[in-house]
Amino acid sequence: MNPYSRHMPVPGSEPIAAVAALGALLASAGLETAATYSGRKRDGGLSGTRGWVSALGTTLFVHREGSRQHDRRTLRIALLGVGSGLVAAWLAGLHPTLSAGSDDVRLFWAALSVWLAGVGLRSWAVFALGPAFTRQIDVRHGQRVVTQGPYRCVRHPAYTGTLVAVSAIGAILGGWAGGAAALVFATAGFLPRIRQEDALLHEQLGEPYAAYARKRARIAPYVW
Repeated sequence: MNPYSRHMPVPGSEPIAAVAALGALLASAGLETAATYSGRKRDGGLSGTRGWVSALGTTLFVHREGSRQHDRRTLRIALLGVGSGLVAAWLAGLHPTLSAGSDDVRLFWAALSVWLAGVGLRSWAVFALGPAFTRQIDVRHGQRVVTQGPYRCVRHPAYTGTLVAVSAIGAILGGWAGGAAALVFATAGFLPRIRQEDALLHEQLGEPYAAYARKRARIAPYVW
């Protein structure tokens, strides 16, 4: 019997798979925290212990300074989309017709790799933003249009990385159908936030951002 066989797509149903998934979760938090710290330090932000504590707080949603009502609303919608997508993926894994791939060890490890790749893309975007990165939809005083790193290709690579990671987790929970469901729900949840952020950047950064945006898609080149 295949030791990785997961006929019930529940995290922890197989010890090795559970350890790998937990490791990926911890690595995700660690990568984003390190990217937040390194980006801020590079541009003269907090460093040392205080810098690490601040970066960890940002990763864990501890710091919500200046959060506006519309910002909280779109964040709730985004989190609802992600949560709904993962529940839908889990349910797909329980359905005998929709669960194709949910017990395939190759899909599990491939999805785990894609998950980490998505987190890596998000972390790269966070590093490129430096002090401009916050959990809030906001534009800092004196902020300029960021065009380095993954921002050469898309306007919102952090969201792209998040959606890639969520779809991979969906595939782990519910096979191919689970990955598709997670991606659809999460994308729908993030759409209001992406549109709102784009509108604010156009308003606050003016023509430099408009010129930048005309040449780049929001989250996926040649798609949207």
